[in-house]
Amino acid sequence: MKKILVFGAGRSAYYCIKYLLQLEVEKQWQITIADGEPLNIRACHDAFPGANTKIINVLDGESRQTLIKGQDVVVSLLPAMFHIFIAKDCLEFGVHLVTPSYISKEMEMLNQGAISRKITMLNELGLDPGIDHISTMNIINRIKTEGGRIISY
Repeated sequence: MKKILVFGAGRSAYYCIKYLLQLEVEKQWQITIADGEPLNIRACHDAFPGANTKIINVLDGESRQTLIKGQDVVVSLLPAMFHIFIAKDCLEFGVHLVTPSYISKEMEMLNQGAISRKITMLNELGLDPGIDHISTMNIINRIKTEGGRIISY
């Protein structure tokens, strides 16, 4: 059974959590959702009754490390400034990490360690790249529909 820890249960996390929980039984995953905001955890329970949740202060290193240790994959949907704390713990414990955020210089400095530990740290996976592409295509299609022509991009 693969253990997946999701940090973040706010609004932007809903669809990721929903997707993972829909596949939990079929894929034999054990999903845990962790967030520091009790209202987010309550909303998670309302949307996904029976979900395995934890309230955690992500800045509490001991609690964070206890959650991360023994996981197979961590998905961090927290604000980008918290990813580095989670990433360092993932590196220490050999746990794969996925975030939607751009690669900071601090995260980039963990690259060689991740390669050495043979773990994946996948960043820039999420909202912004898709929105950029869709918005661009929407504008291009509108210009063409209105008889316009793009001469440079």
